[in-house]
This record gives sequence, structure tokens and C-alpha cells, in this order.
Amino acid sequence: MVQTFIEKNRKLLRFYYWAARIGGWFFLFMAILTGIGKSIALATRIGDWQEFNRFAQTDVPWGMFSNVLPTGLLILGVAQLIRYLLETDSKPRWILRNADKLLYAYTAILTIYYCWVGTAEVLRHFNEPYDFPWRMIALAVFIVVKLLALVGIAEILRRMLPMVEESRTLV
Repeated sequence: MVQTFIEKNRKLLRFYYWAARIGGWFFLFMAILTGIGKSIALATRIGDWQEFNRFAQTDVPWGMFSNVLPTGLLILGVAQLIRYLLETDSKPRWILRNADKLLYAYTAILTIYYCWVGTAEVLRHFNEPYDFPWRMIALAVFIVVKLLALVGIAEILRRMLPMVEESRTLV
């Protein structure tokens, strides 16, 4: 069933492979380039502590490292999965072989990051109006769903790759 799907959609899967590969490398390049640029900008503010602190808390793109870099790795992992499915004699590459461990590590880093930012937000807005707890609850639900989805994807990949390898040996 999977082989018939792959044979029917080979050209489309090749297109997706190249699009994912180019997009993944683009994401990684932009994350690294932005990280270098913001690090240089942060280093120029070392003399003025208040400006340094403000820049480090607001302007440094923490989202670039917590979202864009892992998204680039995830997109490259999808490209490697498509290539692994298309080519019968290929072995899983590094990202695909370690995808579950990378996703677990990413989930742990995000958990620590969200706990840190959440604690800072609660302390900053502790005496604000009553709608703040509802906003925090909605955000917490979103974060928990995101973290559980990442763990679920890691579990699926951890169980799926050996099954794909076994089905290749049977054919």
C-alpha cells in the first residue's frame, strides 16, 4: 500500500523533498545569521548595563532559537524521511536516526523556557486585572498541547522507522 502510494506520487514526493531540503537549510541559515547579528549587537551594549539588560530581554530573538532553529531541523528531518521512503537502498541519515532524541531534547528545552518566561510574566503581572489568569490558562493549554504533540511525534518516529526498515527487508 505504501509502495503503491510512493510509485503513484514519485514526482510530487521529489518536489516535496527538494522544497523541504531548501526550506530547512534556509531556516537554519537564517537562525544562525540572526543569532550572530544579535550577538554582535548585544556585545556592543556591554558598557551600558541598563541598555544591555533591556536589549537582552526584549530584542534578542529567543524565538529564533526556540522556534526557527528546531523548525529547520524538523523540516530537514521530513526531507530525509521522504528521501528514505523514495530510495530503497538508502539508510536513514543522522537527523532521521536521532529525530526522537532531538524532539525530546527540544521539548525539554521548551519546557524550561516556558517555565522561565511564565514565571517572569506571572511575577510581572501579579496584581493586574482579573483577565490575566484567563490569558495565562489559555496560553498554558496551548503550551501543553504543543509539548505533548512534540512528544507524540517523537514516539511515532521512534516506532515507525523500525517498521519501515522491517518492511523493506520483507519486500
